[in-house]
Amino acid sequence: MPRVDGFLYSINFGYIASSLAIICAAMFFLGHRHKIIYLVGFIAASLAMLFSGTRGALIAYLITSFIISAFNLRKGNIKVVVIFSLIITLCLYALYGFNKSFSSRINNTISKVEAILNQDKGFTSVNARFEIWKSVLYMTKDNLWLGTGYNERAQKLQELIKQGKISKDIPFGKGHRNHGHNEVMEALVSKGLFGVLALLAFYWAFLRLFFKKAVGKKSETQYIAAVCGFLFVLQFILCGLTEAPLLRNAISAFFIVTVSFFIASLADKPIFSPD
Repeated sequence: MPRVDGFLYSINFGYIASSLAIICAAMFFLGHRHKIIYLVGFIAASLAMLFSGTRGALIAYLITSFIISAFNLRKGNIKVVVIFSLIITLCLYALYGFNKSFSSRINNTISKVEAILNQDKGFTSVNARFEIWKSVLYMTKDNLWLGTGYNERAQKLQELIKQGKISKDIPFGKGHRNHGHNEVMEALVSKGLFGVLALLAFYWAFLRLFFKKAVGKKSETQYIAAVCGFLFVLQFILCGLTEAPLLRNAISAFFIVTVSFFIASLADKPIFSPD
């Protein structure tokens, strides 16, 4: 069965679907209306993410879901958390048991990690990322503050391969997604430390804004918008551990529009209401 992609690259689709699932989950717990709609939205977005086969999105999804569950356990919503956890478990179990594409990707990931731990020299998509990250560290030694241009980057990569410092199988070139497969690593190699600081400031500004608004809430609408906004940004940060989603126009546009919606909902007289 092919990976679903929603007319996008399947990995990008997986990130968008996982983010929508997290928003629906937060609204299901925090909102007072339309809970059935948010529950259906959560299940649908979760299945879309799982069918995309995007493992990085799945990891981020599970971490953020755990945070949501822990928060609600603290509030005493034990019954709702149990139902929420059962839905996630049943979706994963059903997909693993009945979808060969999903189960094969999970099994492949486990075998690849085991191969790396056993120092197997075979080249996989998992240790490809380690090779890419290692190449980034080599490249930034001479251009630490400003980074390396794209053409110069390709040239340096070939030099590193000839020197035997990284694997010759590293996927960089025509037909490949030529980036650092990590948001921070990509900023470091292309824009240097200035780029890393800018990226961290970008995310920190949104996290700080939403956190402050959630703690000092003036209304239920502001609180819901702040929590959803915080979780949404956190989900993107976690997705950026194994990919560089903000490099893609569709993803970055989705991020800005969604964050803008939550910020607009934080006003004393909100233009939009998430609940």
